[in-house]
Amino acid sequence: MDQVADIKARLSIAEVVGKYVTLKPAGRNFKGLCPFHQDHSPSFLVSNEKGIGWCFVCQSGGDIFSFIQKIENVDFPEALKILADMAGVTLEKSSSDKGFVKKEKKLRLMELLEEAQNFFRQSLLKAKGVQEKIAERELTPEILEKFGLGYAPDDFHGLENALLKLEFSRAEMLEAGVLASKDAAGKETYDRFRGRITFPIWDAHGQLRGFGGRIFGTGEPKYLNSPETILYQKSTILYGLNFAKEAIKKQDFCLVTEGYFDVIACHHAGITNTVATSGTALTAGHIKLLQRFSKNIVFAFDADIAGQEATKRAIMLALEAEANAFVMTIPLGKDPDEALRQNPAEFHEALAARQPVMEFLFEQTLRGKNLEDIAEKRSALEILLPFLAAFSAELERNHYAKKLAERLRINVAIIQKELQDFKKAHDRGKIAVLPVEEPLLKTKISALSYLMGMLAAYPELFGFAKETLFIDLAPRGIEKTIYNAWQGEYSAAALLQPEKVLPELSAAEQEALKLWSLYAEEKTHHLAPLQKKELLRKVIQTLNMNFIKQELETLNIELKQAAYGSTEQQELTKKIMDFTRLLRHI
Repeated sequence: MDQVADIKARLSIAEVVGKYVTLKPAGRNFKGLCPFHQDHSPSFLVSNEKGIGWCFVCQSGGDIFSFIQKIENVDFPEALKILADMAGVTLEKSSSDKGFVKKEKKLRLMELLEEAQNFFRQSLLKAKGVQEKIAERELTPEILEKFGLGYAPDDFHGLENALLKLEFSRAEMLEAGVLASKDAAGKETYDRFRGRITFPIWDAHGQLRGFGGRIFGTGEPKYLNSPETILYQKSTILYGLNFAKEAIKKQDFCLVTEGYFDVIACHHAGITNTVATSGTALTAGHIKLLQRFSKNIVFAFDADIAGQEATKRAIMLALEAEANAFVMTIPLGKDPDEALRQNPAEFHEALAARQPVMEFLFEQTLRGKNLEDIAEKRSALEILLPFLAAFSAELERNHYAKKLAERLRINVAIIQKELQDFKKAHDRGKIAVLPVEEPLLKTKISALSYLMGMLAAYPELFGFAKETLFIDLAPRGIEKTIYNAWQGEYSAAALLQPEKVLPELSAAEQEALKLWSLYAEEKTHHLAPLQKKELLRKVIQTLNMNFIKQELETLNIELKQAAYGSTEQQELTKKIMDFTRLLRHI
């Protein structure tokens, strides 16, 4: 058995999708909110029997490999590695395998980062002063070991020389981001993180992608992070997510902080659903990543001015992504790390008392304002309008418009009018996007595809379909190809076994049949056998009428072109009359 087949045999599609989407039984299948678009009612269908998960709204999904490639935004070799780790399969590297050849550079750089991490860890064991400084944060050895804190000696070439001995090149070190260079040619190199406490940055699957570094002693910048590399894209990685994701799913919310020590301190205090951005402001990509695990996000940024501005930017992103966002007001210290060290109980209380983001914004904006002054009312409204307008759902927008009207002591119609004007002005500034051609299966499938899906799901109904469907009149297509293959199988066995004809079908035909069947099962799993047969009868009746109408259109065109009084004209006229009578009796 090859590696791909081995992984597929060990992992079900529901098991893989279930790590990203909450699935609930739906007949013989499962259903959940689609992770690929803003889904409000479950539209992502998963079938272990067929080995696929698919959304018929946004046309995304596939087997376990397609799903991982899409949701993790990786190529096939990386998806193979992720799934191999899930399945407990050890991958064999092969120079003849194009996928592994393509990934060879990434694997090499990952190995380099692992060796750099070993160097930083060993350096910390030798740096007593650094250990004493970290100890002031009252963190246990276990939590420090878990998060892999290290130290880069204050040496321009310490790590560089250690990696050269392991036969890594300077070019590789520069590409991995552990070296920096004073010149464009990359000749005058030096250790990027020298003199800093180091924090390994893993992705959601626990693969090392880069480092963060905090200065030990004095110096600028206080924090330094790996640059963008082929392994490390800051906008798609959240610090601590590999440790936090299960807790996020279990507790159904995520606490987002700003700093590495904030995350470590929260995990040390038992708040294990905590993450932080790594070296960048929060992005839409981060919000999307978190929404795989929970729609509920709590922001706990620093209490200083920069932290408050970061909170407002994060709120806007969360509203635009339709996340359920909250803000925690940090007590005592300026950040979660300090607050937890000063009074852990008070921090937990503040977390429990988190506010919905709009309530937080109302308080922050209106605090200290003289609401008898029309100019201050106007100022508050101008600050809050963009946030109100960010709601895509009218229900939430109207709800908070009314609340704001009460706080400002004005008529809600004024706010609604201001909102309309704001949105019009905002929309005028947008660049028009031309519509693209919609795929076949946008929100539904064709009647003929639906019929094929029903017959694949309920082959016992094929005999009825064979007696009543005018398949000869159907246009050419993969549906007709599959149906004709079934007819041959049914005639030979008097019993339809769809799986027997699968080897006769192309990969595209097999994939299409799986999707049609999944769609039909979702729409009909709750029906009794007689109800399914009645539904099939109605679908066939609709199809037969459409087939005859299309045939009549073709015959009428041919009739106009036929010579007057010719035999061809007479035959065409007779066919038209026959089909017209048949149409009346359907």
